[in-house]
Amino acid sequence: MHRIDRSNSPAPAEGYQERLVRGVRRISRSPSFPRPWVGILAALHGNEPAGIAAHRYLDEAAGHFEGTLFLIEGNLEAIKIGERHTRGGVDLNRIFDLSFAGDLSPEHYDYEHHRALELTPILDSLDAALDLHTATAETPPFALALGPQTPIEDSFFQITSLEVADTLPVRFVTYGWEERTDISAGVALARVSSRGPSIAVECGSHGSSGVEEVAIAITQAFLRALGVSKATQTDWPPPRTLELTYALLSRAPRLRFRRTFSSFDALVANEVVGDDEEGEFRTPHGGTILLPNPDVDVGAPCLYIAEER
Repeated sequence: MHRIDRSNSPAPAEGYQERLVRGVRRISRSPSFPRPWVGILAALHGNEPAGIAAHRYLDEAAGHFEGTLFLIEGNLEAIKIGERHTRGGVDLNRIFDLSFAGDLSPEHYDYEHHRALELTPILDSLDAALDLHTATAETPPFALALGPQTPIEDSFFQITSLEVADTLPVRFVTYGWEERTDISAGVALARVSSRGPSIAVECGSHGSSGVEEVAIAITQAFLRALGVSKATQTDWPPPRTLELTYALLSRAPRLRFRRTFSSFDALVANEVVGDDEEGEFRTPHGGTILLPNPDVDVGAPCLYIAEER
């Protein structure tokens, strides 16, 4: 269980807020909303609302942070139905490269396409961002560090995503996602990672006990690492670091795993992972499993494989 440190953030704290678009507010202790501008993203997938608890915490503590925080609720319509995306819609967190604008006419846009266009100017203005998620399978909290592994010239923050992630109350930190997976240009954080620390965190599994407290504790630690919060650092064991090495793509419909996989289970090369319409489904590589999910579209990753560094 992660302890929420409220000792430095009496509530309510005096501050200022401004609604930018539906589901997006910026808060600050100053009416000028100074930099740095730091985004806290929640519910880009509608069945992952745990990060909204972090927004509520930050509302109470608005007067205790430097700069300006942007509280961004992602897929508002999917939140209403508790689904990853709207019925018949698309994954919001895979379309922020806006490539759909050249492939679809506006009359064929889903809600998610309109929402991506609405959020993109806000994401493009941020100096750093934290994106809070939960996973389908049971998983301990772990971070995905995106962006360069050296400080970015002219960035407001001279600290890398990996360095920030190493300070978070998570058991594992992972990197290498951009080079080997669909988690690349299309995710929301890709619009921020060229300018400053950009970290996604799987806070646990959907609806698991204490997952909202985990999201809040991770948010506190993220803001401390950036120097935006002056709250006292809480001690916890350092995380293990893993590099993503392979994404196993679903090849045919009706994939079902042979056993119940959880993130950070071990997998051996050539192991039978499951069965689909074409028969046995094997992995050519072994290692540590991340984010197993058989219920993905054909051609999408059904699990990822990483190696400890």
